Formats: sequence, C-alpha cells, structure tokens
Amino acid sequence: MNNEDAILARLDELKERVGRLDERQERDGRETRKQLVDLRVAVASLKVKAGVWGAIAGLIPAAVVAIYVITKAMVR
Repeated sequence: MNNEDAILARLDELKERVGRLDERQERDGRETRKQLVDLRVAVASLKVKAGVWGAIAGLIPAAVVAIYVITKAMVR
C-alpha cells in the first residue's frame, strides 16, 4: 500500500468517525431538548402551585378580619 492509499484509508476512517460523532451529538441534542422541555413544564407547574398556595395564604387573614368585622357588627 502506498502513501496515497494509506492517506485515503485514514480519511475514510476519520469520515466514518465524524459521522458517528454527528449522530451521537444529534441524539444527545434531542435528549437535552426533551429534558429542557420537561424542566420548563415542571417549573411552570410549580409556579401555578405557588400562586394557588399564595392566594390561599392571603385569603386566611382576610377571612379572619371579615369574621371579626361581622361578629363585631352582630354584637352591637
């Protein structure tokens, strides 16, 4: 085998490796994008839950004040 054949064989081998790396990178990219979407969905659901619990926590003092005012008005 002369130098040209050796070089061409090496180039073919490198081309195959690059192709496999591209496939792996593409597959990993899809997995990463899926994980990001899952993470965004989880964060959005946590924001909704936090908002609901915040609203409930804000209503408790308002309900206590309303009950106090109503009770005070009925006693008079």
